[in-house]
Amino acid sequence: MVVILAAVMILVSDQLSNLAKETFQRLRPSHEPGLMVHLVNAYKGGEYGFYSGHATNNFSIAVFMIVLAGKRFKWIWMIALPYALLISYTRVYLGVHFPGDILAGAIMGSLIGYLFGRLMLYLKDIF
Repeated sequence: MVVILAAVMILVSDQLSNLAKETFQRLRPSHEPGLMVHLVNAYKGGEYGFYSGHATNNFSIAVFMIVLAGKRFKWIWMIALPYALLISYTRVYLGVHFPGDILAGAIMGSLIGYLFGRLMLYLKDIF
């Protein structure tokens, strides 16, 4: 049940970030005219970047794991959150996201992960 709910959570977080990108249509730094951005291997990403799907997905997974396992494994946050931060930082380093894209993605991902984690705990109690 955890794997199925985690897969649905990633689907939801990913599609919400895609919906936000198409709704807000804010250009990525790599597509912004007049902005000089260091590109790695000429990677530019898609046209729009608000908010980061990588940040959303990774923070949703991290918070989901913390909600589910945090009481038993109190140290889990020390691995999950730095990992999500590292993956998110790479998006700024690659020049495909502004820091605000990462912050918004981290907030949305954390919210989604928390809600799905609470849902999993609720479902575990009733089944």
